[in-house]
Amino acid sequence: MNTKKRAEQIYNEEHSGNVSFGRSLNSTEKVNRINQNVLHQTLNNNMLMSVVAVDNMANSGLDICFETEEQHAVTSPALDVLTEMLSRGNAFKSEEKLTEELEKNNAMMLIMPSGNGINVAAQFNPDKISEFLPLLKETLLNPNFSQSEFERAKDIIARNIKTTNKTPEDKILQKLFPSMRRYDDIEDKEKQIEALTLEDVRNLYFNLLNNSQAHVTCSLPQSNIAYGQSALVNNFSTGFPMFRQFVPDKEYKSNYFKPNEKEEILTAVENKAQADIVQSFQYKTTNNIQDKAKIELLGRIICRRVFKDLRENENLAYSAGAYTNTLHDIGMFNFYIGTSTDSDMAAE
Repeated sequence: MNTKKRAEQIYNEEHSGNVSFGRSLNSTEKVNRINQNVLHQTLNNNMLMSVVAVDNMANSGLDICFETEEQHAVTSPALDVLTEMLSRGNAFKSEEKLTEELEKNNAMMLIMPSGNGINVAAQFNPDKISEFLPLLKETLLNPNFSQSEFERAKDIIARNIKTTNKTPEDKILQKLFPSMRRYDDIEDKEKQIEALTLEDVRNLYFNLLNNSQAHVTCSLPQSNIAYGQSALVNNFSTGFPMFRQFVPDKEYKSNYFKPNEKEEILTAVENKAQADIVQSFQYKTTNNIQDKAKIELLGRIICRRVFKDLRENENLAYSAGAYTNTLHDIGMFNFYIGTSTDSDMAAE
């Protein structure tokens, strides 16, 4: 999601708390109202910064997206180890010390790498923005890439891989996203984690950071807007690399969506008296927030109906529901059922 769309989303959430399906988000009145409350600025390192002015807020929200131009061929274990390492403080502060300082500022932050960039989500006390931002900056520029921390994270992910249960969704995801290494077989992941080195993880992080376009969106109270904007500029305009020039609504060079030519049934066998059944429908996504909200709402409605009919009324499943997920321009609508192999549902 680009900065302007995120600014619009924050404004909508803070002022209404719901999504209206009866009126276009692009109406002239709505856009003008939002633009009056959003300040855009491009920093000297090409980072695009948008500050959303909101009334009567206790905590400020901050989102940063470092987005690369193309999807990197990254293995799932490498991303998982990197994610684990990024949650453990930084090169100068232990996890306990960093957590202690964040709590003083009523703050939290989450750093989430992916194959095409790094996403940061944070909340903090707006009155303490000058104390919080240096902590965030320090952590982004100086992760704890020590050998001991790498071995600890690698051991955790290796154990997680060994205990991961296979599900029918695994094969569906492999089929839909063949170039996405996150959905490799467990056996492949075990080989990948064994061969992984600290240098691999370090190079992955800085390749994502240094070859991206960057945009930050921050919500601040009206009374704190000038001070907060100054603090954002001071922290994000120095120390970071020169980013690629920001291009809003950037499209990926590759078109990942390919319509299914035929219906397929995929099976996986495990030694347990349970059957997990997943049925997926694929569709091409759009950037329209109304369409996304409608799909999410449809998923919730169907989830309740499936759960009530199959579990509560018919007692055919111990778990049932529906959900959606997306990756790039591919959307999936999924129905899932967990039942006993002796059940009529499994037989059908």
